[in-house]
Amino acid sequence: MAVLIVICGLFSLGECLDVLSVLPPEALNVQAREQLNDADLQALLSEWDNAKEKGLVETRRLMLPKVALRDYDNDCCWPYYVLRYKNPEIVERMVNLYVGHYQAQLGRIVQAGEHTDESAYPAKTWEIYQANLAWHTLLLNNSLKEHGRCYSDGDVQEVAAWERADDEFGQSRELASLAESTFSESIYDLVWEHTLTGNWKMVYLVNVLPDKTVECLLNATLGVRLGRKLETGQDLLCRQDNGLTLDVSDAFHVLSEIARTRPEVLKVRGDELAQFVRKHGRHYWENRTGGRYSEFGDYVTRLYSLDILEALGDSANIPIAEDLARDAPPNDKAIRVSAKRDCKPPAPVLSERAEQVISKLRQAGS
Repeated sequence: MAVLIVICGLFSLGECLDVLSVLPPEALNVQAREQLNDADLQALLSEWDNAKEKGLVETRRLMLPKVALRDYDNDCCWPYYVLRYKNPEIVERMVNLYVGHYQAQLGRIVQAGEHTDESAYPAKTWEIYQANLAWHTLLLNNSLKEHGRCYSDGDVQEVAAWERADDEFGQSRELASLAESTFSESIYDLVWEHTLTGNWKMVYLVNVLPDKTVECLLNATLGVRLGRKLETGQDLLCRQDNGLTLDVSDAFHVLSEIARTRPEVLKVRGDELAQFVRKHGRHYWENRTGGRYSEFGDYVTRLYSLDILEALGDSANIPIAEDLARDAPPNDKAIRVSAKRDCKPPAPVLSERAEQVISKLRQAGS
């Protein structure tokens, strides 16, 4: 009997929140999944290898339905996919398929850049284009170095056509979700990337190499990728090593879930995390001009910040918690009603949550 693991989406502010707290204990245990017997395994692997000869897209079309479980029962979320089997051979093929699609996508961008005419662009636009091309080339080279080449030249155009026909990225999300649900450390950087993202992204970052996730976020630069200021990335935290990004709100969500499930990971970086919260916890409020303000993003980021301070348990952080409660988003009541309507756990009033955390921090310091 296969174990069906279903999650609500943690990726992006528009999807369900705080799902890790309601996952069953076996949800993150890959070993709880179904194991194919030798005969059935060999038959499936043979079929997979035959499909692979026809290219990445055909492999995806033929094989994913045979190894995926999905659920449509949750009214407020996307359908969610999980790899059905725990056999290492299947996990390896799933990871390689995911990596291959990722590399083919990057390969298409790099190929297009090599044949782009500079004269077709204004100087400033060309400069931005070249910077983005250099970044994608770096990502491709990093992946090739880590995984080897997992795609063919013919895959590049087929993957491009598949993307154009992929309505609302549903098939891309399925492929990425299946790979993410393996919780393989080998795809850590790919999961960060936005090129091919699934519904397990945030759950993955909380549970796979959480120490590295914390390290990457603490060293991230806001709106600056590899030394270059982004034109439209004011809300993005960029990793220093490769420029991969998370929205500020998503970054705080990840840290909040690590605080709940693995507080010891945060406590060893307590002073740095407190300064991170001080610096970015009110990001959306401090940058509310220019039509970019998100009341919801502001609201949940402050709540996540309070979760982090609570986990750190240091009374020295009381002023930071008090600051988070100032200038509460004006429509916090509407936000809480909306969250409840959309099947999300009703969020607490920001001021009440701040008082609760401050009280705990005072007790910790007494």
